[in-house]
Order: sequence, then structure tokens, then C-alpha cells
Amino acid sequence: MNIIEQIKSIHWPATSSFMAIRIGVASLIWLVLLSFTGSGAQSANSGSGLLYIFVAMPIALLAFTAMAVVAGLLSRVNVPFAGLVSLACALPVWIADPFVWMIFRMKPEWSPVADLEMFNPAVVFVYK
Repeated sequence: MNIIEQIKSIHWPATSSFMAIRIGVASLIWLVLLSFTGSGAQSANSGSGLLYIFVAMPIALLAFTAMAVVAGLLSRVNVPFAGLVSLACALPVWIADPFVWMIFRMKPEWSPVADLEMFNPAVVFVYK
């Protein structure tokens, strides 16, 4: 299957909503971790630190997720090392998977993914 067929077979609204949920939960987790380690508290004393914590972190996670999606697509058509790039880009978002799994176990109607695991692949595509 070539890359165009792969792109056409993906249900993009469901895939995007699942990625948005992962990014949102990961942003909250990173916010808590930064607060507990003290690095977030030190940077929160300045205005730019607050900007980083509340705005730049979700944008950075979105950028990493976008790169992981592109690399994941390339990996599905057997481009060498694309899976490794996808894995590296998805690591900051993987921290959210157990929490997303718990949320979807409590409210399964919210989940766009049929069989969600506690730890998922780097990129989860929802197919039509």
C-alpha cells in the first residue's frame, strides 16, 4: 500500500481527536512534573516562564506529535528509520497513555479508538 492509500484509509477526525486528548493529558502531566521538580516554579516567577508552561508546552507537544504522525505514515510504507523517528517524537506524549486509558475505561463513549491499551504505539491511527 502506498502513502496516498494510507492517508486515504485513515479516519482523520478520530485520529486527530485522540491525539488532541493525548496532548492535553500529557501537557497537564508535564505541568505537574515541572511544578514538583521546582524547574516549573522557578520559571513561573517570570512572565515568560508562565508563557512557557501554559502555552509553549502544548504547542511543543503538538509539534512532536505532528512529526510522529508524518514519520509513522512513512514507517507504514517501509521508509528506513521512520519508525525510530516516530518513536523518538512520541516519547513526550507517551507519559499520558496510562491516564488516557483510565479515562476511556471510565467513559468508553469518549474514545475514538476501539481497542485502547494502557501503552499504545507511538502513533495511533484510526482507520475507516
